[in-house]
Order: sequence, then structure tokens, then C-alpha cells
Amino acid sequence: LGFAPARCIVVEDAPAGVDAARRGGMRCIAVATTHTADELHAATVVARDPRSISVSPSNPSGLVVTVRR
Repeated sequence: LGFAPARCIVVEDAPAGVDAARRGGMRCIAVATTHTADELHAATVVARDPRSISVSPSNPSGLVVTVRR
């Protein structure tokens, strides 16, 4: 897609996916549904439920991602 990894956010629910995102230089929101928050500790932030993540547009062409804890 042409975006630098530092401008990307990965949403994951598995430690291997979190590790891959971090190794790729991306921030990661882990969702503690299939693994515990402790198992997902390498993520940038851990959400308890996918419904706690919201994404809204931001001008001119960005997004605002919010994670309610």
C-alpha cells in the first residue's frame, strides 16, 4: 500500500502476530480474547475487547485510533 511501517497499526490476538508486527516496525494493538494481556505484553497497547477500539477519520488523510481500557 506504500505506507511506512511506522505509520501502520496492526490489530492482533496472538503473541506471534504481535511479535511479527513489532519486528516489522509497526505499532500493535493486541486484543486479549484468545490470550491473556500478560501473554500479549509486547504489544503497544492491549485492549480487553475489540469493541473498545474505535477508528475515526482525521484531516487531511489520517485516522485517529482510540483504545478504551
